[in-house]
Amino acid sequence: GANTIRVYTVMMPGFYEALYEYNSKSDKKLYFFQGLWYDETKIAETMDAYALLDEAVSDAHALVDIIHGNAVIGERAGEAYGEYKYDVSRYAIGWILGIESEAEFVSNTNKVNKHKSKYAGKYLHTAKGASPYEAFMCNLGDKTLSYEMERYDMQRPVSWSNWPTADTLTHKNEPYQESEDSITI
Repeated sequence: GANTIRVYTVMMPGFYEALYEYNSKSDKKLYFFQGLWYDETKIAETMDAYALLDEAVSDAHALVDIIHGNAVIGERAGEAYGEYKYDVSRYAIGWILGIESEAEFVSNTNKVNKHKSKYAGKYLHTAKGASPYEAFMCNLGDKTLSYEMERYDMQRPVSWSNWPTADTLTHKNEPYQESEDSITI
């Protein structure tokens, strides 16, 4: 009975083909939020979101091309690849950029990038008092929106994935109080 699903990362071309074929034959369309996965190995090595920025932007641009049925991704171990030729962009409700970011990763990004607490792009900008991590997220989101507008004259909502322990709420039953709820995004 669902009408919308979350797609956590790039899927193999068969997924987008099946979605296209299903929606072309059904009165009840299936929509999706397309996720963008960050390289967890690079996160562990650097503990700095800005070390991921260029790759994340490149991956986001590839995702834009993928949902528009305009991409060929070479074979990569453990990752989706192939020819993406089915335009499912009309069924993409929005972007969910990134993975749940642990407190240590966010804290270290903020610490080593103190001078990067502002971002002003074409579509997104940081508010006063933003953290460097929030500026990173804003930068990635703006570059994703800009690319899709430039290439396809389309735009959709953008959001980010987050841990409950990095949200603005206090969780009194967290098992690791010293690190849980220690950062807010």
